[in-house]
Amino acid sequence: MEYIKLNKSTRKLIIGVKDWTKRHNISLSGYSIALLVIYYLQSLQVLPFLQPPLGSTWPHSPRNMIEGWDCTFKSSDELALDCQHNLLSYNAIELYCGFLRFYGAEFPYKDRFVCIRDHDRNLLSSKNSPANLIDKVTVEGECWTMKKSAIVIQDPFELCHNITHSFKEESLNKFKEELITSYLSMLEAVTLSTASFPEKKWDEF
Repeated sequence: MEYIKLNKSTRKLIIGVKDWTKRHNISLSGYSIALLVIYYLQSLQVLPFLQPPLGSTWPHSPRNMIEGWDCTFKSSDELALDCQHNLLSYNAIELYCGFLRFYGAEFPYKDRFVCIRDHDRNLLSSKNSPANLIDKVTVEGECWTMKKSAIVIQDPFELCHNITHSFKEESLNKFKEELITSYLSMLEAVTLSTASFPEKKWDEF
């Protein structure tokens, strides 16, 4: 809800993507779509992450550790301060087309999962993890295990829960194909330069 208040484009993009998934028969819940949209906007620095990067300090918000889990989230004022300089960076069409391209061609599904808490926490690779699980022990002392799937979206309030745990590889392939097809159709329908959408190198994100 706070993200919708921060940037009116967030709600519009969520509604647009929900409509797109219905028209293309993509099985994603409304909650999954909202997190996909938020994470995409975070990658553009239009919206802030809920928590600071690992290893950093947070002077205005004391850490809230519950049973070894970091449950600290930024206040409404802190979130607003983080994103106020990017509120008008993109128009609605750019954001919609960028979303299609981001998840259709750019997001590394095999290496990362969608996590709106902090981008440093979302690497899938773990040498000691079973093939179907993600085991995590963070520097804050959090310990959790989450089931793997073709696309992994972590519930920010229940870290062990992969919201898309039943999403199969064939579903992901269809998802990506439909995204790219829609993206190319949008480029044909409107006059847009692909330079409008920033290319993101994931080793720098």
